[in-house]
Amino acid sequence: MKKYNFLSFFIIGAFLILGMSACLKDDAHFTDFAGVSAIADIPTSANNGVEDHKSFLLSTAPTPFSFDVKVESPSATVANTDLVLGADKAYLAKYNSANGTNYALLPDSSFSIANATVTIPAGSKLGTFTMNFNTSKIDPVKAADPDTGYALPITIKSATNGVTPSSNFGTKLVIISIRNAYEGQYHSVGYFMHPTSPRAINRDKFLSTINSNTVQTEFADLGAAATMQLVVNADNSVKILIPGSSSANPATVQTAGKYDPATKSFTLGYYYVAASGNRVINEVISPK
Repeated sequence: MKKYNFLSFFIIGAFLILGMSACLKDDAHFTDFAGVSAIADIPTSANNGVEDHKSFLLSTAPTPFSFDVKVESPSATVANTDLVLGADKAYLAKYNSANGTNYALLPDSSFSIANATVTIPAGSKLGTFTMNFNTSKIDPVKAADPDTGYALPITIKSATNGVTPSSNFGTKLVIISIRNAYEGQYHSVGYFMHPTSPRAINRDKFLSTINSNTVQTEFADLGAAATMQLVVNADNSVKILIPGSSSANPATVQTAGKYDPATKSFTLGYYYVAASGNRVINEVISPK
């Protein structure tokens, strides 16, 4: 008897579930997503925000850059979809105004788009857009400025096959910084010979790009305002320069300077004259 009661409850439950499903479709609040039109977007913009910060190596050769585009659709497409992308200069002004930023538009000479059209085959959703950056034409110092650095908005401008470009996630804003082969995080060890406060140097330093063969970093251990520039010559000798904006002694004398390509380390010797005696610094700056 218990066996038949269980079977009855099972049949009644199944009918109730089917009935509720039918009612849901007839409900005024039911949304039939099968009728939603397809939208083209940039997945990384949808998932991570439109800003995409990229650091490119300073080079005379074109630097390729690519990202995915996608057709968001409740069903598979039955025909090829062509998405046309390009630089969107008007977008940057609106973005700066809305977000309190002051990014500068990347100059036309510093990028190129060989093929603006991405074709997504029928039945597929993803395609890849590719362009090139000409990094040798980008000022690395200006690009490093967080207030007025370079940006390039790339937008899906049109689509075929009844697909609509996304108004929210159809743009990628590439924020560009440029680095040379010497830029990076380093650690310095050495000694600061000083008449009244002699001390060991043992500290992290960041070497930032000035141009293709020059980086800027902290002078000895005197703080962020005291900067020096290290110029790597063709023979790997290193020349020390004191920029005009630095609080370091402009009359600094270099006694030694070399770059070792094998260890990627800088070996430096320099000093400056003071009334109570010379301040002599020797340090080795090695990558972390």
